[in-house]
Amino acid sequence: MRLILNNEIGGMRHAEAQGPRRAWQAATTDHAGDRAGMMMMRFKAGLLSCSGLMLCGAGLGMSGAPAFAATASGAVEDATKKASYSAKSTQKSEKALSVSDENEMPGSVEKLLVQGQRHRNATTDGTGSYVVKAVSLTKMLLRLDEIPQSVSVVSRQQMHDQNLTTVDQALKQVPGLNVNLYGDGTAGFTSRGYSVQPQYDGVPSSGGMSFSQQFDLAIYDRLEVWRGPDRMFQGSAPPGGSVNFVRKHALDTYRAQGDFSGGSWDTFHADADVTGPLTGNKKVTGRFVLAGGDRNYFYKNAHDTRWTAYADIDVHLTDNTTLSVSATGQKNDTTRFMGLPMVASGADLHLARNSFVGANWGQTSSPMYEFDGELEHEFGGGWRTKLTGRHRETDSSMHYTYLNSAVTAQKTGNFVVARYDGWEIYDGADLYFTGPVHLLNRKHDLLIGANYDSDLLYDGGSSASRRTTPGLSNLDLFTPAISDTIGPAITTRYREPTQQVGVYGSARV
Repeated sequence: MRLILNNEIGGMRHAEAQGPRRAWQAATTDHAGDRAGMMMMRFKAGLLSCSGLMLCGAGLGMSGAPAFAATASGAVEDATKKASYSAKSTQKSEKALSVSDENEMPGSVEKLLVQGQRHRNATTDGTGSYVVKAVSLTKMLLRLDEIPQSVSVVSRQQMHDQNLTTVDQALKQVPGLNVNLYGDGTAGFTSRGYSVQPQYDGVPSSGGMSFSQQFDLAIYDRLEVWRGPDRMFQGSAPPGGSVNFVRKHALDTYRAQGDFSGGSWDTFHADADVTGPLTGNKKVTGRFVLAGGDRNYFYKNAHDTRWTAYADIDVHLTDNTTLSVSATGQKNDTTRFMGLPMVASGADLHLARNSFVGANWGQTSSPMYEFDGELEHEFGGGWRTKLTGRHRETDSSMHYTYLNSAVTAQKTGNFVVARYDGWEIYDGADLYFTGPVHLLNRKHDLLIGANYDSDLLYDGGSSASRRTTPGLSNLDLFTPAISDTIGPAITTRYREPTQQVGVYGSARV
């Protein structure tokens, strides 16, 4: 069970903790251990808003008089004037307003301010809702019922309420997606039997999803999940679908918040988020997010630590043009777990659910750095354009052991020591124009764009077994005496480039 303390509200909620498992040939299964009760305590920092003289704290609110308040005499006068309007002029004004609303488009995909309910808005941060008015996967800002595919959105509020801090935790909540944890801080993601590819703020990427480390969810506004073929925006990708990771943007009002949670198996996570204007005229706004997690697992010798820092600056060059630049860095270290053995016949060894096979010094380290930029301009009449670019580097190193063969009766086995080094560079860009066209007394939406994606991997690996290192044979399965100085030299490295360029277009008639 988890106890949540959020300002003056306290409540008990149930949570399930799923321990990660790695399929090694046929891994042992303990259904009783797959789910464990979890006691969580979370404290949410007070929220201070400087707009409208509103002060929010632990159940305390103070507000000045609304700027739109009118005197009684003014209200009577306005009512009298409105009553004098003819039905004909009222109909004309309503028609003009509806035409204007049709052509109105938000100045930015991520714009938070919504006037009434007219603008479609994809942003979920600050809405306090699981429901989204639109998604940006299609570039046009369409409602979910306007997209002829299966689309789900994990909103900022859902991440907070369900204590979702990692990508694998969030995607487990999405219908139709399968998440397979690999025991080294990475996972595999599939939909309809095929792998899922990522997009980052609408920029497609041919890598960076399965078998890859992911940033902490504290930096994202939402995850947009498209199930089924997405070749139009994703290029030569498998037909499983795609996940669009949409980053948080800076706000033009000051806001600071933070969360802390702790649970079973020494699981701790904390994050802080500060945003607001950097200049007096609010032409430059900034946001800084810092998140950290430290945890063990239900099996022995496992540990994972990661720290994430994110900074975003938005510069409003004109009333219709906004430039956004951001940088993200993450450092993580994980003890690699390669799964449990079984009898040659496939029978269960009935091992304790917390059993760990291998040396306890096995490590995976994958520091990541990413730089993003966006330039968005509104032309008027509902037409706008957006240019987005990204660059990410991941430097992975692994040094670990795994079981090669075992004599289950004596609970001994032969081990392998493996090393892997990989340096991966992702570059991508996306440019599109979209807007309405009026033809035959109807409004139609047009979209045309182009994108570029590059994935360059330099990697190499090596291993040592009992054939080259006799000391790796007939060792105890659970406490093998393997020295961490055994590090087979990597003599061969590979260069694996992937590039694709495409153009796309769409019309809603």
